[in-house]
Amino acid sequence: KELTDSLHKGDARQQLEFDLRRARNDTMNEGCRGIMTVASDLKSYTFGFDYPPYSSPAAIEKIIFTRKLPRDVTITTSATAIIDARGQSIDVNGNLTSVTVTITPRGKTGTVGTIYPIGFVDF
Repeated sequence: KELTDSLHKGDARQQLEFDLRRARNDTMNEGCRGIMTVASDLKSYTFGFDYPPYSSPAAIEKIIFTRKLPRDVTITTSATAIIDARGQSIDVNGNLTSVTVTITPRGKTGTVGTIYPIGFVDF
């Protein structure tokens, strides 16, 4: 069970890193804001675009993809992850910001990562 939990957490972390790179590239190509939201059950996240005029609070207007996490893994964020057209992590007011992401298997100690203002995530 411990090994399975570790593998699921690692898979989720790796997938999130890939998805955030994809989201950053897609957002820069689209020339809008990219937004990542976490589902209320914490078992999936959705990435999509927000077009001008930008909504406040940040909201997805066009869904690009939704990712379901491995079984018994949850995700939380310290804030809505927003990527601007330059690929930078921003808050709803356009200020550069970091967002903390936690991936947790079966309610155990999670892996904490940060989406930095330059738009990259580090776990």
